[in-house]
Amino acid sequence: MVLFCLVKIGLRHPDPVVETSSLSSVHPPDVWYRLSIPEEIIDEGKLSALQLEAIVYACQQHETFLPDNSRAGFLIGDGAGVGKGRTVAGVIFENYLLGRKKSIWLSVSNDLKYDAERDLRDIGAKKINVYPLNKVVILTYFATKCFCLLFILGSFLLL
Repeated sequence: MVLFCLVKIGLRHPDPVVETSSLSSVHPPDVWYRLSIPEEIIDEGKLSALQLEAIVYACQQHETFLPDNSRAGFLIGDGAGVGKGRTVAGVIFENYLLGRKKSIWLSVSNDLKYDAERDLRDIGAKKINVYPLNKVVILTYFATKCFCLLFILGSFLLL
């Protein structure tokens, strides 16, 4: 099975990845978004081509405003081995570089906080702090000030 991709940046993903026949029958959207992630991050392979493709599509969606003036979202539903954590870190980093400094990353357990910190650090986003939600008292304030709500396996806050 061949993956059809309009995004032509980054190094090949290190693991073999397949997509379902139903998904492969859907033509991907045209790409007009230009990443702000530093070229050295891309050239050094800190994010694979597959992860960069998801980041581009997600961030392109974030540029779309809905009728209520909120930003459109993007769901990352990749299977095991694709690097959802690294991809989410890339989406957060890209938005951070554009001045959107707050986000919420929900995960299945607070233990994954360390994985999130590692993923952010590994892609050069060392300035983004990660806080466990069970340590945050005023969650409502942060939720109203965040640029996006990212759901993957669990729960912590990035500022």
